[in-house]
Amino acid sequence: MKNVLMVTTAFPPAIGAGAVRMMKFAKYLPEFGWNPLVLTVPAIQPANDASIDKGVGIYRAAAPNLGPLFAFGRRLFPRRTIKQPPKVPDITEKEKAFLGRSQLLSSWLLVPDQLIMWVPFAVGLGLKIARQHKVEAIVSSSPVQSCHLVAWTLSKLLRCAYVADFRDPWVTNPFFVYPTRLHRGINTMLERLVMSHASRVVTVSEVWRDELVARYPTLDADKFRLIPNGFDPDDFVDSPSLSIPDRDGPIRIVHSGILFYEGKDPFPFLQAVKSLAGEQGLKDVEIHFVGVPVDKLEPVIQDMGLGHIVKLTERLPYKKSLEYVRTADILLLISGPGRGVLTAKVFEYLAAFKPILAITPPAGALADLLSHTNVAEIVEPDSPRSIAAGLTKLLEQVRAGHMLSPDREFVQQFSRRSQTRLLAECLGGAGQGAPNL
Repeated sequence: MKNVLMVTTAFPPAIGAGAVRMMKFAKYLPEFGWNPLVLTVPAIQPANDASIDKGVGIYRAAAPNLGPLFAFGRRLFPRRTIKQPPKVPDITEKEKAFLGRSQLLSSWLLVPDQLIMWVPFAVGLGLKIARQHKVEAIVSSSPVQSCHLVAWTLSKLLRCAYVADFRDPWVTNPFFVYPTRLHRGINTMLERLVMSHASRVVTVSEVWRDELVARYPTLDADKFRLIPNGFDPDDFVDSPSLSIPDRDGPIRIVHSGILFYEGKDPFPFLQAVKSLAGEQGLKDVEIHFVGVPVDKLEPVIQDMGLGHIVKLTERLPYKKSLEYVRTADILLLISGPGRGVLTAKVFEYLAAFKPILAITPPAGALADLLSHTNVAEIVEPDSPRSIAAGLTKLLEQVRAGHMLSPDREFVQQFSRRSQTRLLAECLGGAGQGAPNL
């Protein structure tokens, strides 16, 4: 079996879609002849899924940061505050001001990102791993973009090819603003370096793949491959039935995942719920937001008078969050703007075979995907009236015990095993078509 070094900052016990993507690649790669060796950052939280590390070699390189320097500077040069009646305690304002200054300084000094100081430590550990195991290919996954710099350096030193996996765009990411034209220029140069040297470049969205092909016309279009996110059938073996003929308790609507990220806006949905609560009462409905900043959203929920309907839960371990998805009656999906956005959560929603209320632009990768599934009601993101109409339709179907007719064959193509097969093909192609290093 050949060894592949996976360079990523997203790996359990870290949580999030990126960590799950890499964890599932590592799980299934041995079925396709590749033994994964994971090179990542130190774990900053205890493991929450005991099975995730089983059989996978995980190596963690030191990741220095500017936190201690910022803390020292804060003590030396505290920011003066204007004396006025504050709406929140002074200490909160100071914390916010300090956080803003540290982020600004980091964006100026640390290019391409805050983990640039991890790169030499990761390269050193990668070389040590290579001395113990014959590394025949490298996979790097971002964000964080420093992962690609580690992979590029190691592939040059080890004279092996690598695959660069982009879960989000680099230079063209609409949600990242560079402090100066120079910073953007440096990142553009680094991106071009990676695109030129990588044997395969993977994206999670067809739109983003097409954009890269257009931006790099001198490179072989076959270099750019699509591997969307997906779901693991093993996580859904005990999913409840599609129909709910004799229900006890309220109808459960579940949104699982991060809010206030990449332009996601839950407020039109909450406005729609408020209007329906006034008209219909919604006494048989519970709405669960799982994995949200409770302290940020709770005051809004209370101000809108929705505390009896909307329940908030902080981020949970992956398997526990899936329990909410698997036992929901309706799944709520809120996407950010942009044609290429294809949130990872949608594939787990599809695997649950539950009705989906999709609040997303009608012309985009996400709406196009959902239109093939027969389980989604797609509504305009900025229209509480449209959202209320779509939600009412789904509630009526659930109350009537409506049976879904999902396109199972279409959904099955997004299994994590199938996605890993695509990655293995990239690795095989990378090994055969590697440039002369």
